[in-house]
Amino acid sequence: MLTAAREADEQFATALSRLKAEPSLDVTEATWKDAAADLAAVRKVSGDHLKKTIPTGATPAERHDWWTHLSPAQRDEYLAACPDILGNLDGIPAAVRDEANRDNLQLLMGKLSGRTGRPRERSWTG
Repeated sequence: MLTAAREADEQFATALSRLKAEPSLDVTEATWKDAAADLAAVRKVSGDHLKKTIPTGATPAERHDWWTHLSPAQRDEYLAACPDILGNLDGIPAAVRDEANRDNLQLLMGKLSGRTGRPRERSWTG
């Protein structure tokens, strides 16, 4: 069991390390589009393992306790792989949630920037 955990950890670390940009790198729309593709690849490799370990059904106090007991490296992994979840969880520090939401918004914009065409029209019935 420990060997499998180490192997999974190595896979995550390798995949997540590719998501970090150099400080001098200009972050353009193309960069965010690439990051969105990278995130999709990370999630596919991880099998959503990190997502399953987030205490979404816990109380805000329990989530805060969970977050404070993560190492800085673990926090970075969760922020990189699951900004869409962390940004919506009470109990996670507000600054972390803000960062997660900002990153997730940029990733969504990057993902959508490659799409063309008009959105489907919806009909509303009263």
